[in-house]
Amino acid sequence: MADFKEALEQGFVAARKADLARKEIDEVFDELKAQILQATENKVLIERRLVHGDSQTVDPLSVLGLSRRPPLIRHWAIVALNPSVDEGTIFELAQWARDKTGYPCTVTWNKQDHICEDKGALINCLSDLLKDPVVGGKLHTLKQLEPTKKG
Repeated sequence: MADFKEALEQGFVAARKADLARKEIDEVFDELKAQILQATENKVLIERRLVHGDSQTVDPLSVLGLSRRPPLIRHWAIVALNPSVDEGTIFELAQWARDKTGYPCTVTWNKQDHICEDKGALINCLSDLLKDPVVGGKLHTLKQLEPTKKG
């Protein structure tokens, strides 16, 4: 006979491990955010957001599968913006995906997937992302923007 009690306990253990992993990932991003804000005098904010890959309106024919236009695509991304500037200038730095258990998570930029199995790998990956010349150019552009918000 099946041991459902044991299966339930294993589910509880897996849920606790996943929760810890997700919190650890959030802590890495919180630290990234804090350090980048400090290094740029609060001019560059990096965070994860759900973004739209295609800003076109939804074509009614796409519902029937008859449209030639690509569908509206939403995906998670690591983005950067200047919080002292009105909304509008947001750069997508990389695509972001996380397993339901936390790890592995995947950061994709320059058409390459960087799979992170643990905290150390995630930290190294995000460091490499910041060192990328295209990403560096976007972050530099944000840092140079003149503030438009009061405060």
